[in-house]
Parts: sequence; structure tokens; C-alpha cells
Amino acid sequence: MKRWILTWLIILLVVAIVNIGAKTTHTDVTKDIPDDFSMVADYNLYNALYAVSLSDAELFLQSYDDMPVVVKATATGRMWQHYNVTLMECTVQDVYKGDASLVGKTVRYIFISYFDAEVKALSFGTVNFMQQGDDYLVFMQEWERPVGWKEDGNLYYYIDPTYGAAYRIPYFNFADVENVIPNSNEYDSILGPTYGQMMENEVFVRDKQSLEMFLALKKRVFEVYVAAQ
Repeated sequence: MKRWILTWLIILLVVAIVNIGAKTTHTDVTKDIPDDFSMVADYNLYNALYAVSLSDAELFLQSYDDMPVVVKATATGRMWQHYNVTLMECTVQDVYKGDASLVGKTVRYIFISYFDAEVKALSFGTVNFMQQGDDYLVFMQEWERPVGWKEDGNLYYYIDPTYGAAYRIPYFNFADVENVIPNSNEYDSILGPTYGQMMENEVFVRDKQSLEMFLALKKRVFEVYVAAQ
């Protein structure tokens, strides 16, 4: 099941990046979805990777070694939906690894996601969207624009979510966020929980063990990339 999800994520990333290069205009999500996401609260979290398999936090930590840029960034709350991705805007506050000139600059982070109003489904990986005003530890690499891309003055970054058999979590909130684990009796076992049940979460998990694994990884990530600076 895990291998199938990772394969799906790879395909979705490739399609999404190609589609971004196909057009230079974006639909502003904030025009259709309010900041509190109340309009999609009843959407099912279809295909989200709820059960985070982080049995070896050190192995997952190593998956970030090849990321050229690691920053502290504040989410502005501005987002655009474009095909199978959401572009999230954030302002770089500090650089822990990579291009120091990024401090003070606002970038658009490419985040795999998909809204389907017809079937009321949301599809993305393990973590929630960046929340306006929150600070995040963000792992990223510059997106190389395809030939013919119209220069629009914006900086685009992303992370390839797959690393061997691991799913790389793209960013971590600096705050200690309370994560709700819905009772399995409160949602359809096939469709999964609704976004409204976990919309304040940092991470989407179905059980306490997965949450503990995520928090263990988060602790190690901050020890290595922030506390050690």
C-alpha cells in the first residue's frame, strides 16, 4: 500500500510540474476558499498519507541531506491553485543551509495537492497547508523553469517528496501544534476523515503511534538544522 502511494506521488509531482510549465497564470485559491477553509471542511482527505511510517527517524533525517536550501519562513497566507499543486507564498526569515541572499525575500512554494469539488475530495501528502503567520522550517530546491516560461519576477521552490522508500515531509511548523486524531468510528474507512476534522493539524495521522513517530522526527530535524546553528 505504501509503495502504491509513493508511486502515485511521483506521478502526480511529474504531472504537476509539467502543467505549471504549460501556463503562467494561476487561479487564486483565496477567491474561492476562505482563510479558514470552511468551504472544504466536509471534503474527504482522499489518498492522503495518514499513517506516517517513521519507524526510523534517523533514516528519514538522512533523506534531507541532499536538499540544497533549508530556511525558516513565515507563511503569508496567499495561495494559488494550479492544476495538481498549490503554490503557497512564504517570506524567508533565516537561512540554515544554501543561498543566504534569500533572507527577506518572498517565494512561492510548490505543494502537491488537489481539490475535487465534484466528489468533495482533497488530496495531498502528510502535512497540512502552511497556516498564515506561522513560521516553518522549509526544505526546498529551486524549480528550474522550462524553456519558454515567461519571467514573472517570482521565485519558485519545491521538494521532491520521494526519497527511496521514504516520503519526505516538506516543512515543519516551529510551533507545537495540537494534532487531532479522529476516532475511526467518526469517518468512512474507505473515504477517510474529512478535512474539517483535522484542519487545525500540522500533520494528518490516523493513530497515536504515527503521531509519535512524526513528533520524534520533527524533534530530530530541529536539533540538526536549527539548534545546531
